[in-house]
Amino acid sequence: MMTALRYIVLYLFVMNVSSGALVYLGGAIGSITSYLSFILLLVYYFFVNKGKANLWMIVLGILYFSISGLQYYEDTGYFLNVTIKYFIIILGGYEVVKRTSNREFLVVLLLGATTIFLHAAFLGGGSADYGRFSGFYINPNAAGFICISGYALAYSIENKRFRLLAQIIFTIMGLLTLSRTFIALWILLNLISLKINIKNIRIFLYGFGLLSLLLVFSEFLPVENPRIEQLKALTSSNEEVTVSELNEDSRTDTWSKYFNDIGEKPFFGSGFTSFTSKSFLSEKVGIHNTFLLVLGEAGFIPFIVIVIFYARMLVLSLRLFNHAPNLLMQSIGLFFFLMASHVFFTHAFILFISMWIQNQIEQKKHLLQ
Repeated sequence: MMTALRYIVLYLFVMNVSSGALVYLGGAIGSITSYLSFILLLVYYFFVNKGKANLWMIVLGILYFSISGLQYYEDTGYFLNVTIKYFIIILGGYEVVKRTSNREFLVVLLLGATTIFLHAAFLGGGSADYGRFSGFYINPNAAGFICISGYALAYSIENKRFRLLAQIIFTIMGLLTLSRTFIALWILLNLISLKINIKNIRIFLYGFGLLSLLLVFSEFLPVENPRIEQLKALTSSNEEVTVSELNEDSRTDTWSKYFNDIGEKPFFGSGFTSFTSKSFLSEKVGIHNTFLLVLGEAGFIPFIVIVIFYARMLVLSLRLFNHAPNLLMQSIGLFFFLMASHVFFTHAFILFISMWIQNQIEQKKHLLQ
């Protein structure tokens, strides 16, 4: 019974089902799905034999919400909603991920990634209006993160056929997001994989072949995408594309718009949501960087905590590379996604993936002795 409940909770949160239901099925279904997800997670948490709590994430949450909340004068209901949901996920979700194997987690990421294909083929709307597809994850960059996470995790699977099939699926789905971060990380992870086995170079060939097919058959996609046209131009001797076009709307430009605000209040920040799209500051686009978000909204104390937490994850996963190379690859993918996203505290699948990697590292630390 508890195992079945764990699977249901895992799939609901990691596949981002409630957000998908909200966008594609309407507000009523989305709200029901969201409430059901958290109720089931609470039921699981109260009845499962609990282990050690996730102190890192608890301390981070207490510091961030208490400091940023003291300077928030907008919608109190929204603040409480986000805060309560975060701690439910940190407490209950950690019990879920501690009992989830590599293969189980890979399967749920695969199913989540396939919603990108459903979006492209049947659903339409949302990011598809701009020629990019995101499935239940709504944002193409978030969908790309799911694909790169699954792609990295696939290196832990011993069955070579299943591993290759999973990596091909994640590559195809990731390319459909047209996420620059996904493409850059895909290349980086494949370079790292050559240290595992030089034969992994064949994945490069498969990936570039799939990208070529996407460019050739792009006219069959529901909507024309400017990024595909830019990629085509790069491979054509008859067209020109500038680097500035490919770097348009870069994350570094977005971050720079908030540097003055960070400098003005470095100790306690500017308050909850001040650096997101709900910002009451002059810039409305959001900072698109989790670490700068924490620094800008709650100051340097929680900023130090989150930096140490993820730096520790990177260092330990690097030391464990010979035992579990997927952990370093997943940690790199997660770190760079956080460098380009500001939805850490509101998107459960980011927290679930973070905690799963963290727990896997903790379980394998004894191999370093």
